[in-house]
Amino acid sequence: MKGGIVYYRIIPADKDRGFVMLASWIKPVVLRTSSYSHTISVVSQANIDRALEKVRYNLNAESYVDQTDPGITKRLAKIMAAQETPAPATE
Repeated sequence: MKGGIVYYRIIPADKDRGFVMLASWIKPVVLRTSSYSHTISVVSQANIDRALEKVRYNLNAESYVDQTDPGITKRLAKIMAAQETPAPATE
C-alpha cells in the first residue's frame, strides 16, 4: 500500500561537506521530525533525483513536495550551473 505525501527539504551539511536531504510525513521538515535523511556530497540533478527515488522507495510515498528554502534552492542552482559551464581553453 502506498503512503501519502512526503515533504522533503535540502539543507547544507556541516562545514561545507555537501547537503543533506531530509524527508518527513509532517511539516515543517526539520532533523528532529525527519523520517529519512540522505547525504548529497556531489550536487547534481541526477543525484537529487536519485535521493528522491530512495525517499519514495524507503518511505513508500505516493508523492513528495519540496520544502527547501529559496536561498538554498538558488545556491544549488548556482552550483549545478557552474558544473555545466566548461572551463575556458588555455593555449
